[in-house]
Amino acid sequence: MTANQMADVLRNIARLLELKGENTFKIRAYGEALDASGTTVLARTWCEAEVQRTPEFVETSDAPETEINNLQIQANKTFGRRFVIVSFKYLNENEL
Repeated sequence: MTANQMADVLRNIARLLELKGENTFKIRAYGEALDASGTTVLARTWCEAEVQRTPEFVETSDAPETEINNLQIQANKTFGRRFVIVSFKYLNENEL
């Protein structure tokens, strides 16, 4: 296989190669509801989301393999890659 043929193969699968394990994150959040005075906690909740960064940009007009310096869409320059929520669950206090 020549270097040009290899480059053609890699170019076609580049977006698949870009997605790595470290592009998956767990995000935990906590919230509470207070009474009208703002002093007594009426309810608490915890949740966890698994979020994955994808090769696609937020606005798909720019191809995933586009270099950051060559982006045409302002939203992609500002926000970058698209994130997808893979899973979401509420947690009990004993799961923290």
